[in-house]
Amino acid sequence: MTLLPDAPSVESLRAKLGKSYAWVVLLVISGGGIASVLTSTSFTVAIPAVMREFGVGHDVVQLGMSAYVAAMTIAMLPAVWMFERFGMRRCFLASMSFMLVVSAIGSFSTSFGFMVAIRMAQGAAAGMMVPMGPIIVMRLFPPELQGRAWGVIGFAVVLAPTVAPAMGGFLVDAHGWQSIFWINIPFCIIVLIVAYFLLPLTAPRTERGPDWRGLVLLGTASLAVIVAATLLHKAGPLSWQVLSSAGLSVLAVGCFRLHARRIEHPIISLGIFRYRRVVMGAIVAFAYGVGMYGSTYLVPLFLQSVLGYSATDAGLALLPAGLVQAIMMLVGGWWVDHGSPRLICAFGLILFGAAFLALWIFASSINYHAVVIATGVSRIGLGVLLPAINLGALRGLKSSVMGQATVFLQYLRQLGGMLGVASIAVYVEWRSHQLAPAGDATLTAFAEGFLMIAIAFGISVFAASNMREDS
Repeated sequence: MTLLPDAPSVESLRAKLGKSYAWVVLLVISGGGIASVLTSTSFTVAIPAVMREFGVGHDVVQLGMSAYVAAMTIAMLPAVWMFERFGMRRCFLASMSFMLVVSAIGSFSTSFGFMVAIRMAQGAAAGMMVPMGPIIVMRLFPPELQGRAWGVIGFAVVLAPTVAPAMGGFLVDAHGWQSIFWINIPFCIIVLIVAYFLLPLTAPRTERGPDWRGLVLLGTASLAVIVAATLLHKAGPLSWQVLSSAGLSVLAVGCFRLHARRIEHPIISLGIFRYRRVVMGAIVAFAYGVGMYGSTYLVPLFLQSVLGYSATDAGLALLPAGLVQAIMMLVGGWWVDHGSPRLICAFGLILFGAAFLALWIFASSINYHAVVIATGVSRIGLGVLLPAINLGALRGLKSSVMGQATVFLQYLRQLGGMLGVASIAVYVEWRSHQLAPAGDATLTAFAEGFLMIAIAFGISVFAASNMREDS
């Protein structure tokens, strides 16, 4: 016997909520996204404190970011199967409960290794959440409303990293770096309570087992890439460690390709690569991840390490930019319902790239307010990008490939973030040491990091311009 009511069914919720049913479900899922994203971007303002605590450099401390994104990326791969096998309600409640527990444990971190392990656990929980919103949009909303639904997801999820650095900076300055793990605990509790009453219990869509071999192969490829990027500074680009890691990644992808051709239900179907718009959208999604995570990593560190501001000030610098991005998500959702997704993608990429090109050009003379303005301009580009990427790549796909194409786009976006953070962090550390005799070594290293992000976005404009409907 239980004191809690039974889980609601789809029919009972539709009867109770009417036309607002899809929007209510979307808002609940978006609430879980907020709780997950808070754990990601808030960590950046704690990085200088962690570096001082454990005596490590940028190339090592970025493991706290990279481990999170790596675990998130790999956890996304079996998500579609788990949703179909156990239902979204069970997966959502389990992920949020796990996130709550590991975040509470993380606040007792006393070693760098333990902290990284907790970040990996948080990332695994967040990875299960990432595909839920996109799948809800494509399954529950008609085409004429999908852009606005994407805007709602974006607004909710972007709002979290908007406030997270500011909240995290306050916690770090007031209570130490371990308090960064407190930030999402209240949100997890609230979301769990709301989800229990408003997420329906659905019957399983499949009885088949997971593609464990495919998961291992793609997971190995992802981890090998991040290991190669992390070792670039210490071992060198032509070292056996870097070359063997890169080779292992290529080998794992090749083995997965052979494996996916031999079974009926691989974890990622090779059939999605027949759709040009999915492939082009994946390239843009990868660049989006590089820009989003790379800039969230670089900007607070630039303000603290180069301009000398506190963690609180560095976190507050991202607040206006995040608010701009959240609002532009809503604008972008409406725009993509009435305009061309590929042209909107190109516009967003060019605007973001131009903002970071300006940061590179004026890095030596820039002040706090100029950094805030440039970051805000870049977030206008990011805000219109996300709805355009997803609808441009996914709209009109058959239901049989929709789920896997959705996960593939989110996977590439997170992989871009993972490689972006790792590569930029290693590059900044390497250039800082290489230019050490010069007085502005750190400044130059960060400026070139801004340039790397601008170049990645400039190159991806070509992919956006080719994200047309397949003939």
